[in-house]
Amino acid sequence: MLNKFEGGIKHKMMLGLHCGLTSKAPGAPAPNHHTPLKTPLQDLKAQHLPFTPDEQLYSLRTGSSVAVITDTDRSMNREAVCEVVDMIALRFSHIPYAVSGLAAMVYYGYNAHPFKVSIVCPAHTRENQKGWAKAQGMMPIPRRPDIWGLATTDGLVRQIRVRFPYDFEDIHMLKVGDSAVTILSLAGLADELARTYVNELKFSSHERQEGLAEELVWVLKKIIRTRLPEHMLTPERTPHLVKETFWLPFSLSYPGTVPLFEKAGWKIPNEEW
Repeated sequence: MLNKFEGGIKHKMMLGLHCGLTSKAPGAPAPNHHTPLKTPLQDLKAQHLPFTPDEQLYSLRTGSSVAVITDTDRSMNREAVCEVVDMIALRFSHIPYAVSGLAAMVYYGYNAHPFKVSIVCPAHTRENQKGWAKAQGMMPIPRRPDIWGLATTDGLVRQIRVRFPYDFEDIHMLKVGDSAVTILSLAGLADELARTYVNELKFSSHERQEGLAEELVWVLKKIIRTRLPEHMLTPERTPHLVKETFWLPFSLSYPGTVPLFEKAGWKIPNEEW
């Protein structure tokens, strides 16, 4: 069985990771990896929540120990995401963590501009993490105890959201790239999206469901293109994705995605397909 933290140079070569050193010309646009199916998902773009007043933060000021981020500071291009991810790899090297969510997808090549870099940590590290984050130069965000600010080389303070899932030990993660950052595998990202889809199915908008489906399609196609065994779907790596509570409503809503699951390593157990 493959180790939970498998990784190495082949990830950077075969997954097309462009974080860290890159030959891309300065200022060149990030490549568009957005390739949804010819289904209702076509032409959808990554969706972001609108700006809300309680997230009105302020710019980094000399001598301040509190991070303040303006609305214009919120979204990050790929270069900013990669820089923050590499900084996380350095600062979190001695504790369990994994980069997750949209920022992890961007690290793998997805074309989006996330507002935050999300990481997950074991629940038992919650209290110790607060004092440790301050010692590492991370700045607390007013009224958001789950978010820390971290200044990048462009002078902007970027947001890092820390979550403490109860099932952290079950999340499939790898070490990848030059910085050996711990990040959800593509299978782990697929499972995270499946869990979110189920949790939000009853109350989320159709637009939100379409956005989650589009992101999952991208992850599945990335798995298929790379064919790296450590990223393939397996029941052990995707405990939420293989549940009927996910695949039944999802496959009925997006039947065109069914073949992708099998090509990515796991066949939906429905004889009619």
